[in-house]
Amino acid sequence: MMYILIVVLIFISFTIIAVFKKRKKKRRYKKVKPLSKMNKKKFNYDYSKTLWMKMFLAKPDWEKKTSEVLITFEQALEIIRMMDNITQGIKKIVYLVGWQGLGHDDCYPEMEVINPYLKRDCDATPRDSFMWLFEEAKKYNTVVSVHGNLADEYDANQSHPEFVEASAITKYPDGTPAVIEVFYGRNAYKTSYKQYWESGLFKKYFDRFCEVIPVREAGTVHLDNFCIAENFGPRTEMHEQDEARNKMLDYIMSLGID
Repeated sequence: MMYILIVVLIFISFTIIAVFKKRKKKRRYKKVKPLSKMNKKKFNYDYSKTLWMKMFLAKPDWEKKTSEVLITFEQALEIIRMMDNITQGIKKIVYLVGWQGLGHDDCYPEMEVINPYLKRDCDATPRDSFMWLFEEAKKYNTVVSVHGNLADEYDANQSHPEFVEASAITKYPDGTPAVIEVFYGRNAYKTSYKQYWESGLFKKYFDRFCEVIPVREAGTVHLDNFCIAENFGPRTEMHEQDEARNKMLDYIMSLGID
């Protein structure tokens, strides 16, 4: 009798395991097509043979409504020159952090205003100083590009009403924008990639970014924190966000940017 009971329990155990595995397969997310262009693209750089790094320039000081500058454009070039001496002329890429607005974590995803506190005294505009650094760095085997963020959006941005109207930021089921964090006293939201892409807002602001920063000539950009957030207003599933993010990346690569 005992042996029969053991056999029955073993049979039941294997049956439960088989059912669980079958249900687990059904719960998997919808498979997303891979990036078509990324699979075929030849990158502008051999990143396995390139020294690439970030350089933190500035961060906002919202209490004083100014920028806490750690490295100016002039100082950045001196660091690049020294790095070139140390690395004996190998190819390098430097992604500047805090180059926009008043510094790091400001303005995203509006990336079209260069931090005025980084400007050289002899230049008329911050962009003149940026372009000076961009060109001078070439003498030291260095490509200057920037760090950016397409996932965050702030209520202090001029474009914020556009993003709310287009539901291009994640919302709760009742339609209220979902605050995910507070940066420097400002509400921060996650962009909803599907609506961000379909509304045309992504192309609008990324094209403006390319007009200000010579990222197409640099051929590379560092997009940080490009994670996916679920949107409940309107309901947007994760695989839809992933597919839209792929389209955004395809567009960036179509401009010749890694």
